[in-house]
Amino acid sequence: MAAQTCSGSVGDNIFPDGDFGKGTANIVQTDPNLAPGYRYQFSPPPNDGFYNISNNTTSWGSFAAADWINIGDNSGDPSGYMMVVNASYAPSLFYEKTVTVCGNTNYEFSADIIALNDPARGLNFIAPNISFLINGVEKFSSGNVPIDAKWHTYGFTFTTEPAATEIKLAVRNNAPGGFGNDLALDNISFRPCGPNVVLIDSASFCTSNREITINSAVIGSAFATPVFQWQQSADSIGNWMDIPGETRPDLPLSQPQDGLYFRLTVASSQPNLAQSTCRIASNPTRVTYQPNRDTVINIICKGDTIRIDNKPFFQESNVNITTKAVNGCDSVTTFFVKVEDLSNFMIQGESFLCKGEMANLNAGDFAKYSWTTGVVDSVINISNPGVYGVTVTSVNNCIGQDTILVNNSEITDFATELVSPLCANSQDGQIQILEVKGDALPYLYKIDNLPFQNDASLNNLPGGTHTVSVQNALGCVLEKVVNLTAPEPFVIELGESQNLELGDSISLGATSNYLIVKYLWEPAERLNCTDCANPSAIPLQTTRFKLTATNENGCMATDSLQFLVQRVTHFYAPNAFSPNGDGVNDIFTFFTGKSVNKIVTAQIFDRWGNLLFTATDADKITWNGTFKGILMSQGVYIWTATVEYIDGSVERFSGDVMLVK
Repeated sequence: MAAQTCSGSVGDNIFPDGDFGKGTANIVQTDPNLAPGYRYQFSPPPNDGFYNISNNTTSWGSFAAADWINIGDNSGDPSGYMMVVNASYAPSLFYEKTVTVCGNTNYEFSADIIALNDPARGLNFIAPNISFLINGVEKFSSGNVPIDAKWHTYGFTFTTEPAATEIKLAVRNNAPGGFGNDLALDNISFRPCGPNVVLIDSASFCTSNREITINSAVIGSAFATPVFQWQQSADSIGNWMDIPGETRPDLPLSQPQDGLYFRLTVASSQPNLAQSTCRIASNPTRVTYQPNRDTVINIICKGDTIRIDNKPFFQESNVNITTKAVNGCDSVTTFFVKVEDLSNFMIQGESFLCKGEMANLNAGDFAKYSWTTGVVDSVINISNPGVYGVTVTSVNNCIGQDTILVNNSEITDFATELVSPLCANSQDGQIQILEVKGDALPYLYKIDNLPFQNDASLNNLPGGTHTVSVQNALGCVLEKVVNLTAPEPFVIELGESQNLELGDSISLGATSNYLIVKYLWEPAERLNCTDCANPSAIPLQTTRFKLTATNENGCMATDSLQFLVQRVTHFYAPNAFSPNGDGVNDIFTFFTGKSVNKIVTAQIFDRWGNLLFTATDADKITWNGTFKGILMSQGVYIWTATVEYIDGSVERFSGDVMLVK
């Protein structure tokens, strides 16, 4: 149901504490005894069937933090209080108040209500449902209060019985408690309601002794024979006082005072007019002193004089002149005297000129210009030193003058001493700037696009072409292009890659276009030295040797050489021997080459598989043809041998040999 509010003017609120007051404490610590069916809870949040008076719910924990919105009262005052209600499980009264009224008088009641449940938490909350009762009889029902985190105003109007002197006003919660039905109440208002009383004239005056009249209009027929009483206040927010004898619809003021407020109270009868709970009031109006005003601005040049009201003025000031207009109102003219002072006028620009360059001299923003060069613009371009002057005229015809002496400045020459980089790609070159000829010390120096610096030594430079600049204190610059000659690149050569047999030894060496003073060979394994000119290498596998060489200037160069190592079998056994003691071919032995490290094991068998001879871990193995000291008979014998190469690999060989007698 929509709010039913008064369509005319209303009186003072009978509930001066209907906004529940204000304070710094989050919870009022005194039970106000407002809810006959509820209990007051001093610690937030209130549980079902409890309420409290609070100025904010933001800091509350428990279910309030999970399911309630964070709000203050509906006034914008951070200290303003509101009534917070957690509905009981059964419908009951949560507010009740007895007020004094007048009989047969129309009243308006209204209140602001907000559902506390957070709409973002779900759609299953129980919505508050409020009824307003007069003397136990329901006069208005809100229906379901929307759960939308917004305050809503509900209200109604009613007329008291002819003999009524007081009524009991109550607010009832109709919805059950539990999951939802939590609300806050604020701004309870109970006012007399009547016809619309309007003040229709502007309450302003222009002289201190001119009479004005504030007129009113009563619109509507709610009062058959209305009676009136004018009131005044210093601030319009309270402390209204009756003006004795002013009981007519219009209020004449013979000597109005600036800043006073006035309003008209109206009632249906004289007894009702005497009671604040039975009368209505117009909108307040403020009486304002508004003389006719004008402003005149006079601008004079420094040293001049102007006369206002027959008084001389030669410096900045203001004066009010009051006269009477033809309508009798005061007319106040404020004369402002402003002094335009061009005695400190100065030409804007540099007092020096770099040789061969142009500069600007600026006279600022004025109406007219007259330069000693004949130019009549604000800016002149100059390319020569000399004295330049200008006379400027402002829009107020004030004159300013200035001259400026522009001197020439330049750097005519400088010498350079070059130190080339030690290596082709190093950045250790230097340029020393010497014998600078010019003016306006101190000087700054720079190389290429780097910033200027105080030091005349330009260091850490690569070889090549560079632009050297010298700048004086006035910003004049001289540039020279110089060349730092870098040395020929340092190059070493190790030769072409080679193939080697396992066990071969190779001597490494390098050719170079510079004297090599330091060697570093890698990898160190299988080299007899790493810092000599010609190390010997016996690579066991395919290896790339790298040399990092340093010349006498500290420049470094690298090259590498790869050796492809191939394992060639260097193992041989004869196919016959004759152990007859003649000194020729008397023993059987194995022959090995440079790639063999040792014979791990060797065995000799007769043709029936009997082991006749065995030997292990030997560089050379021989058999004299005997077994247990007895020379074996002539015939073919079988041998096996396991060989370990110098790279750690192992290979097994076998064969036969003829023993001849």
